[in-house]
Amino acid sequence: TWLGNFDNYELLSLMQPQYKIPHSPYDLPLIREHMHACDTEKNWERALWLDMRFYLQDNMLVKIDRASMYNSLEVRVPFLDKKLAQYIFRLPAHLKYRGKISKYILKQLATDYLPEEIINRPKKGFGIPVGTWLKEDLADMMEDYLNYDFIKKQGIFNPDYVHKLVYTHITGKQNNRKPLWGLLMFQLWYENYFAKKE
Repeated sequence: TWLGNFDNYELLSLMQPQYKIPHSPYDLPLIREHMHACDTEKNWERALWLDMRFYLQDNMLVKIDRASMYNSLEVRVPFLDKKLAQYIFRLPAHLKYRGKISKYILKQLATDYLPEEIINRPKKGFGIPVGTWLKEDLADMMEDYLNYDFIKKQGIFNPDYVHKLVYTHITGKQNNRKPLWGLLMFQLWYENYFAKKE
């Protein structure tokens, strides 16, 4: 849900009535199947399992692989050693997450080797400046595909809701990069693979 562009409440505001689904889009058989394949009672551990099974494997590792090969670099991911990963999965939950401290056992181990400011610094991902692109380089494209009249004529999304997302992003009142990027990608897909068939 966190990685998605819209939560359930936002989807209710976004979609036109005929496209609203009666259940959570995250309540899918494939997700349930993999969640239950993880032998634990804690939902957050099941979420970690799901994250590893799909997001890590099919997204993050692919990005690393492509970026490193493009730059002729050899990259290793030692924490994904099969034996180490199997061992970590068997550890009790309190060694992985304690209070509000994630990666607890790793941070405890690191205290012997690294300074405090390295161990507890905020996580830094592979973010790209989508928010800036939508305000600058892709502003015209966003205007073409997410403007009020186009959205209203298309009839899939609530034009008032989409207009609010665009306006608050462009004016800097709110960073709506994730939902706007998702909508823009949908519109490009729709135009290239669906609208042409109509």
